[in-house]
Amino acid sequence: MSQERPSKTMPLDMDPYVGRSIADIERDLIIKTLSRCGGNRNWAADILGIGMATLREKLISYSRTDPDAETDQADTWLAQLERYEPDRGLPS
Repeated sequence: MSQERPSKTMPLDMDPYVGRSIADIERDLIIKTLSRCGGNRNWAADILGIGMATLREKLISYSRTDPDAETDQADTWLAQLERYEPDRGLPS
């Protein structure tokens, strides 16, 4: 008899991801992880399971401006990091 183990993962709400590109979802994941890590790129890269060079390349590509795209400054990864409050502590 095999015993069923409980799932260690919580159900994922897919609604925020439907209709978005993988690149857009990846960008949000990287930015939010980096923000949650207080801007610590080593920690964020470790959590994301990517190398520092990969994280650096992605951040550089996100900071490049596309003249045809309308980008909101409040949405840039740098703006999110600037809003980080070190005394606040990390969310759980």
